[in-house]
Amino acid sequence: MDSGLLMPVLYTIVALAGPTLFGPVINMATEIAHQPLSHDDRSKYFVLLIITDGVLTDLQETKEALVRASDLPLSILIVGVGPAYFTHMEIRDADNGRRLESSAGRVDTRDIVQFVPMREVQSVLLAHLSACMKWSLRLVEHCLHYRVNTNLCGNRLIA
Repeated sequence: MDSGLLMPVLYTIVALAGPTLFGPVINMATEIAHQPLSHDDRSKYFVLLIITDGVLTDLQETKEALVRASDLPLSILIVGVGPAYFTHMEIRDADNGRRLESSAGRVDTRDIVQFVPMREVQSVLLAHLSACMKWSLRLVEHCLHYRVNTNLCGNRLIA
């Protein structure tokens, strides 16, 4: 299977365009994640999925929003698609041990961001998809052979 197959499909379904602003989206998710806490409901947890094709353009606003959101029941998964350089996204993901700090000096209480560069995992995903398709075809073959061998489809191979 061609490793470039999924990208054109994605771009025909969703048109991604700049500028890339995460701050407002994270602030909205923060408001939503805060609502149950104001009613003393700690049973809910939220996940924000962001799919981006661009380089982050509101670094400071995003950092401020992430520090504020780090106290809430919220995780953020950012998937980078396309050929852009996502170095700033990896900085937002504190897996490297560095904590985020706001302009006021407040440090995030926990890492809530996971960044996944699609180009690095795409070949693995396509390999799994290809294997699943092969297995599915083998199952169809098994079914057809069974039907032929038990004469379930008469003289026809496919019903």
